[in-house]
Amino acid sequence: MFFKILKNKIILSIFFITVILLSTLSIYIPKVTEQSTIDFVVKNSKTTVKQIKLTREYYVQEVVGDIKKFAPNIKFDYDHAGVDGKIAFPTSLVHELSDIYSKNTGTQIKLYSKYPFKPKEDRKLSPTQLEALTYVENNDEGIWIKRDTINGTNVMRVAVADFMTQEACVSCHNSHVDKTWDFTWKLGDTRGVLEVITPIDEAINANQTLKNEILFSVFISMAVILLVYSITLYKREEELLDKNDNLETLVEGQTKTIKKNLDIMGKYIIYSKTDAKGIITEVSNAFCEISQYKKEELLGRSHSIVRHPDMEDKIFKNLWQTIESQKTWSGEIKNKKKDGTFYWTLANITPEFDEKGNLLGYLSIRQDITSNKELENNTKKLIETEKLISLGEMIGNIAHQWRQPLSAITSRASSVKMFNSIGSLESSEIDENMDKIIDKSNYLSDTINTFRNFIKSDKSLDNIDIDKAIEESHKIIEIILTDNQIKLINNIEFNKNLKIIGIESELVQVIINIISNAKDILLEKQIINPWVKLESYIKNNTFILSIEDNAGGIPDDIISNIFNPYFTTKHQSQGTGLGLHMSYQIIMDTFNGKLYAKNTNNGAKFFIELPLM
Repeated sequence: MFFKILKNKIILSIFFITVILLSTLSIYIPKVTEQSTIDFVVKNSKTTVKQIKLTREYYVQEVVGDIKKFAPNIKFDYDHAGVDGKIAFPTSLVHELSDIYSKNTGTQIKLYSKYPFKPKEDRKLSPTQLEALTYVENNDEGIWIKRDTINGTNVMRVAVADFMTQEACVSCHNSHVDKTWDFTWKLGDTRGVLEVITPIDEAINANQTLKNEILFSVFISMAVILLVYSITLYKREEELLDKNDNLETLVEGQTKTIKKNLDIMGKYIIYSKTDAKGIITEVSNAFCEISQYKKEELLGRSHSIVRHPDMEDKIFKNLWQTIESQKTWSGEIKNKKKDGTFYWTLANITPEFDEKGNLLGYLSIRQDITSNKELENNTKKLIETEKLISLGEMIGNIAHQWRQPLSAITSRASSVKMFNSIGSLESSEIDENMDKIIDKSNYLSDTINTFRNFIKSDKSLDNIDIDKAIEESHKIIEIILTDNQIKLINNIEFNKNLKIIGIESELVQVIINIISNAKDILLEKQIINPWVKLESYIKNNTFILSIEDNAGGIPDDIISNIFNPYFTTKHQSQGTGLGLHMSYQIIMDTFNGKLYAKNTNNGAKFFIELPLM
């Protein structure tokens, strides 16, 4: 039984986990406990230094100050012990307190500097002390930490910078007769260091003992777990053998239930399976229902039975390249029903493999999106209608622009005819009138060219001159604004070298559409002294055109919806709600730019951002 249990994978796993856990803990525990000891010693050392500094500060402020003021006959001296009339310097006090602390606690405290007073001038600093002094002088934290061994004892050395923090200390050091330096101390200068040397052998030994106790406890615990689990596993195995027959019966029943559920799913989910060559091996009831084919008509056939002639060969070529490279293909497919009508699906086709990685076939799960496509087509038709509406407005603008030139041409021609009939027409007058007529005709020709560029069918991407597109928009819309007493303020900073990639007529259409919307709201609200302002600037290699009006702005509760399709604040007879949506799509899709609106103190301000070449 023992060897049978030992071969159990779970038992082996527990055994190896135990070995790994014990090995890890034997490495990790010493590191953690040692670091904890070091952190504790460093913290205590900082506290000790702080206490000594506070004691010295109190001594300077409360003792030294009072002695100088009230007992000037008492002198400060290094050799003061047992001598009447002499008292310790603050530095000597620190040395003596450090000696007392060291004798009573085993922890040594050293105060040293590169600049001692003359009585201490012959003292030589050790390399380690020089290292500590150099480090704190060049380190902003002013603390040096090192693990060391002194006389065979492991210690932690923590040196803290001793800064000049009191004016009295600075004055004393600069005027002291025993100074050995030739410079002037300032507040904040590093005078030296206070070093705390703490033995850590006891802590290390305690950590080792703790590690051994933990490892022993873990070993005993895991051994008990192994024993208990082995006994339990043996008993459980006997029980499982008795229940195996019942489980097989249960699995058979569950399999039937799953098959029943799959049949229910097949009624609502459009899916099919094929072999590696694309021959249908399984279809759902939902597939049969939407395609109008029976299962026996589909099985053994390829999906070409439902292929619609509108679908291009390159789509299916890409489909097969994708799934044959063991990737999932997703896309929209137009299918043909048995009666010749069509339906649209969003298909996801995924390769299926056996446990050895051999290709079994392909699984296709489809979603009926026919209603979505119909909505999309209706939207496109409405957008085309919106474009025709814009075209009609452009024709109206052309008519406005032609009135004055045609009137001038008619007037000139009538004048020439009248003077010629009475024989008083001079040659110079003929030339003058003909020149005027030619000028006006050229103007009409320019207007036609502008309109032709706007409606031209060529929609291929090209390098566009931004200034030209804005000027074309200006020509088309200026007359209609003038006729409605709306002032057009053109603050555009023209730069003939600015180019973008897009379709010029579509950019003109967007600009005119936004200005036309501004005109409509200005007239609707009967704004006094109405205006539309155009401004531009360049930021991060992006041309930004702004179009602002003084109609009071867009209500805050709808401004986030104005670019949504079919959203309009106008009467149903005045718009479809697709103008701004169409403009938004043009800027996003054709120009890879941004179109958004904000309210200003005057009204609405639209921004068109176009990335420059």
